[in-house]
Amino acid sequence: MSFEGNYKSGKAISSVSIYGVKFEPLMVVNLITNEKVSFTYDAKAMSVVVNDLDFKLDQESASQLDLV
Repeated sequence: MSFEGNYKSGKAISSVSIYGVKFEPLMVVNLITNEKVSFTYDAKAMSVVVNDLDFKLDQESASQLDLV
């Protein structure tokens, strides 16, 4: 997933749901900060919810997540 833009909303994205993930990732990494981020995997729904994000939407920003 990639996110980038220049927004002035005063909001932040705190979590992202990704569907169609067939296997539980070993980890999820923010490729911009090179930090692992917390996530939950639901095998029945084949989904990953990435938590504790703080993607600010009120400044020019970019973020990329990688499911490993």
